[in-house]
Amino acid sequence: MDLTAEQFAEVLKSLGEGRYSAPSDKRRAARVTHRCRAAITLGSQVGAGQRISVTVKDFSPRGICLVRAEEMRNGSNFIIALGRRGGPPVYILCTVVHCQAVSKEMHTIGAEFTCIIDATPPKPQPATAGPSEADRIRSSMLD
Repeated sequence: MDLTAEQFAEVLKSLGEGRYSAPSDKRRAARVTHRCRAAITLGSQVGAGQRISVTVKDFSPRGICLVRAEEMRNGSNFIIALGRRGGPPVYILCTVVHCQAVSKEMHTIGAEFTCIIDATPPKPQPATAGPSEADRIRSSMLD
């Protein structure tokens, strides 16, 4: 999944200005170098996994590179919440595509953006006036 230009601009605004780099032969999109702290949630459900602090190294419309002490397994998921000015954060599900040990206590984790997660709670359904669904089924079976 690629972030749209508008979504990418929102990320840039929330993290602040970074340094652009031209795509290398292996890169499919230009990266913005920007070091900052961020929180991620391990797993694929908002608020359901362990929340940990990481350092963002760089990002692009296609993915993000993090730095943390512990390694992460290829194919594992995490959710990063990216703040937006004047609105709720955007939750993005990410899939780890590589993890490299820089030292015994530092790993770089490259992850692709998988999808944007809608974290808004569902609206409660209005109560219906009349028989309940169970009463309707019971009535139709007995008649």
